[in-house]
Amino acid sequence: MESVILVGIAALSFVVPAAAGASCDLTVEPEEATAGSIFHVQGSGFTPTELTLQREGGKATTFPLNLGTADPFDIPVGSKASDAGTWHVTANQPGLCSAQATFVATMANTDAVGAAVAAGAADHDPRQPLGVYAVVIGLGLIGGALAGRSLLSTLATRRIRP
Repeated sequence: MESVILVGIAALSFVVPAAAGASCDLTVEPEEATAGSIFHVQGSGFTPTELTLQREGGKATTFPLNLGTADPFDIPVGSKASDAGTWHVTANQPGLCSAQATFVATMANTDAVGAAVAAGAADHDPRQPLGVYAVVIGLGLIGGALAGRSLLSTLATRRIRP
């Protein structure tokens, strides 16, 4: 009986270090996106039973997982506009493996004026203002000439002759 226990202990000594040294890989795709996007927590080398999300400086929230034997795995994580910031995610299979990754949810660009100016600057033709000035000046000269002719004509018809 003692030899069976020793063989069992010897067998465990080979299994436990291999599990403890297992390669646990965890990534998030995309690593950076606008808040409101879906991030994919992807991993291999283990099948986590819990996922912890924590905004930098905030409180961690742990969610239980039921992935069966999925390895590799892909867990979609939705976000909303108010979720902007740096996030840390931990996938954990207790007693076997725990891996961490970081992703960033950025604010959407809300500067409509800045975007319009940038778009206008890209389409800007430096000759345009000169052309506009030439048209305005030309119309002014033509209008002045017509107004002057009309005035002279009116004065000529009202002239008193001796």
